[in-house]
Amino acid sequence: MKLELELYIGGKKKTFVAPFVSARMLRRAMEIAKEEEKMDQVESMDATVDYLADLFGNQFTRDEFYDGIPAHEFQDTVERCMKSIVSGMNES
Repeated sequence: MKLELELYIGGKKKTFVAPFVSARMLRRAMEIAKEEEKMDQVESMDATVDYLADLFGNQFTRDEFYDGIPAHEFQDTVERCMKSIVSGMNES
């Protein structure tokens, strides 16, 4: 499974690729989903964005993600990435 993500950094659209998603990253996605119930909305957003930065090999920072994604695409982008990881577990 290969994930792609587009962000605007320095005024230019950049595509980031996560060519390999380890089982550890799947586990962390499940942990974040469970912990979100205990977090406020901002903490949940930060935890998810930090996770995505890690998932993509820290090719971008939390701030670059927040500054580089249109607000109206934030939720769909996060959900697409998280669902891809979890659904990849169910493909076999």
